Amino acid sequence: MNVSWQRIIQGMLICMIAGIPTMALQTPQRSVRDGVYTGPQATRGQTTYRAKCASCHGNALDGRTGPPLAGTDFIATWSKEPLAELANKIIRTMPKNSDPRLTPQETGDVLAYMLQANNFPTGNVELATDEAVLKQVRLPAPPAAATAAGTSHVPSLPASGTVAQVMRGI
Repeated sequence: MNVSWQRIIQGMLICMIAGIPTMALQTPQRSVRDGVYTGPQATRGQTTYRAKCASCHGNALDGRTGPPLAGTDFIATWSKEPLAELANKIIRTMPKNSDPRLTPQETGDVLAYMLQANNFPTGNVELATDEAVLKQVRLPAPPAAATAAGTSHVPSLPASGTVAQVMRGI
């Protein structure tokens, strides 16, 4: 019986020691709440945003022909994915018009501006545009009240009339 306990303890120690290198290789997930961009980067991003993005996404990032880039709906949509997915969408498809696509530097700067507009804190290091780094950064989940209400996935639109007015229009 004494020998079996020693083997169990030895087995546990071996498993723990074998797991240490695996844990060391894992990159910890980071949140945008950790301060993943700098203030000057967000300022550059605001300049780029106003020149290349505001016509579709609005001056206040509230959406026009493009979706909002700030607020509960935006966070609810993108909190499911690492920040790399949002960066890839921007770099591959924005702006939609005939202008050239944003460069990786411009993409990082615009992302920093979007994070600032969503009231996430600044940090001491600029937001990297390296995909491996951005895969480890996430937006936080939206407040529970927004997801419980079921409105976090549906864009908010202003009322355009009463039901009677809409029916007359049909």
